[in-house]
Amino acid sequence: MSNHPFNLALRFLLELAGLCIIATWAWVFHQGIYQWLAVILYPTVAAAAWAIFRVASESGRTLVPVSGITRLLIEILFFSTATRMLYQLDAGRLYSFFLLLVMVHYAVSYDRILRLIRN
Repeated sequence: MSNHPFNLALRFLLELAGLCIIATWAWVFHQGIYQWLAVILYPTVAAAAWAIFRVASESGRTLVPVSGITRLLIEILFFSTATRMLYQLDAGRLYSFFLLLVMVHYAVSYDRILRLIRN
C-alpha cells in the first residue's frame, strides 16, 4: 500500500509542505541577515538529510546507506519538527490538518514501516 500513487503523491506533498513550513518558521522567528540565512539554510539542511541518508533497499540512489530504524527516525524528526513549527506559528487548523495527513500517510504505509523496522 505504501507504493500506491496516491500515497506517494501525499508523501511528496507532505515533504514539500514540511520544507515550506520550516522556511516560514525561520522567516518569522529570525530578524535581519539571520532571517535570510535561516530561510535558506534550515530547509536546505532538512532536504539534504532527507535525500542523503537513505535505506539501500529503497528505490533511488543512496549516498549514505542507513538502517531502516535510522531512516524512520529521520522522517519522524522531520515531520515532528515541521508540525511543532506550525504550532509555534499559531496555525491551529493547519497544524491539525498537517498532523492528520502525516498520521494518515504513515497508517497507510504500515507495510513500509514494518519493512524499515525489520531492515
